Amino acid sequence: MHLRVNHIAGEYVRHFLIHTNGVEGVWALFKRQIVGTHHYLSPKHIGRYLSEMTWRFNARAMEEGERVAHCRSPRP
Repeated sequence: MHLRVNHIAGEYVRHFLIHTNGVEGVWALFKRQIVGTHHYLSPKHIGRYLSEMTWRFNARAMEEGERVAHCRSPRP
């Protein structure tokens, strides 16, 4: 299901549930990653950059040791 808010009509939240804060936060993290880590994005590898950012975002609650162990574990 795809729901939307109508910013043009002054609507920014619907039913205290539907909003754009999550995706805006993710894009802000991605932009910071570009500036702070990569400095330049190759169009050829944009999917790889997004995959890395997705992993970092999903692993943000892990402790450092957990992230290292996860990276070192064998992949199927």
